[in-house]
Amino acid sequence: MKHFITATTLAILLLVLAVGSYGEGQNSRARATFEVHCYTVGEHALKGQPGVFSVEPGWRNFREVDRVVYDPAVISIGQMEQLLRQADTYVATVEDEEIKSDEKR
Repeated sequence: MKHFITATTLAILLLVLAVGSYGEGQNSRARATFEVHCYTVGEHALKGQPGVFSVEPGWRNFREVDRVVYDPAVISIGQMEQLLRQADTYVATVEDEEIKSDEKR
């Protein structure tokens, strides 16, 4: 019985830590839009990188772009630009803005 209590306590502690970390990440989201030669190449270069929550390929003023939601505490605009350069698709950074708390929901 002693091991069961220890395992349960450990499970609860891990759950509390996971929920706490999730809540902190919600407070530091920003958005950036990158003009790229090929939005599919850009999406693959950024998707799955630490701190990148989502990459949405699309169009802006007849140009291909990747719209990124990211955590600026984990990855910077410069780091994402470098990843896109390494993939040989970076053209320009179009915009960078913090997401307001109402938009996070």
